[in-house]
Amino acid sequence: MKQKLSIGIPTYNQGPYLEKAILSVLNQTVLPYEFIICNNHSTDGITDEILSKYQDKVKIISPPNHLDLMANFDYLAHQMTGDWITFTCSDDYFEPNFVQLFYENINEDAVLHRFGINWINEAGVITKCSRIRSVKKNQTFPGNFYEQLSGSKGSFGATIFKMGTLKKVGFFDRNLKLNGDWGLYLKFSEQGSFEYIDKIGGNVRLDYRPTLPIERFQIDTTDQYYIYGTIQKNIIEKHNLKKTFYNNALKLRLYKLEQFVKEKNLERFDSLDKFENIVPLPHIKNKRQYLIRSYYQRFYEIFIKK
Repeated sequence: MKQKLSIGIPTYNQGPYLEKAILSVLNQTVLPYEFIICNNHSTDGITDEILSKYQDKVKIISPPNHLDLMANFDYLAHQMTGDWITFTCSDDYFEPNFVQLFYENINEDAVLHRFGINWINEAGVITKCSRIRSVKKNQTFPGNFYEQLSGSKGSFGATIFKMGTLKKVGFFDRNLKLNGDWGLYLKFSEQGSFEYIDKIGGNVRLDYRPTLPIERFQIDTTDQYYIYGTIQKNIIEKHNLKKTFYNNALKLRLYKLEQFVKEKNLERFDSLDKFENIVPLPHIKNKRQYLIRSYYQRFYEIFIKK
């Protein structure tokens, strides 16, 4: 029996981009089993206008009250009924054959399928094509965990995961405000294999508002402290994994965080100090050390992870 794929779009005040995201689903070469949009009580006026145009073609829902970003993803996921689910943010959009590629390459034994993405700017112009060259076509645990140590190897804009596994890990971790995808992939890693389809599946808008990285930096750092200090740490201890590359990833991440603080002339804050306290000594002192450790981590991810 054909597997059922549900697509969800969580949206909040992104009216100018929303219609393109909707049409990227409705115009798929193979339509999904289910398509739901979760309007998180938008106030821009444009969102409601766009949604009214497609109310006969799309199931539209809203949470009881306004939620933060990842909580809205989680609420939407609870309403989806497919065997597999995927999301695109309302300022992103899928390639026309995304669903078709999934059905043509599905591995029913895997828990997650991921594709390459295009990075796009505010105008929708492609600035970079990103394929995940450092992952295997089919990656099992603990390799699929180790590859996620330094950051998410996959994007919500082009990742499909098994609903049964999402339920098993307790859906989204609402402790995470921005990095729910990264936290989810880490938890998925110990549940089964990851399949990589070397095709472009989606288009993701990156840093289209110049102040966005600074606006999100403290929240992002708090997320990262939780991911490293709780999610990754728990999986390592549960399976008695080696900490060598985990510790190296911690040092790389701290260096990047502290460099951002210096470059943007920001004040230090509580979650950055907490993150620093979980990083083993000695810390990375300069860019040369950072580059050496980065090459070391990447070599491990590509060639010797097991």
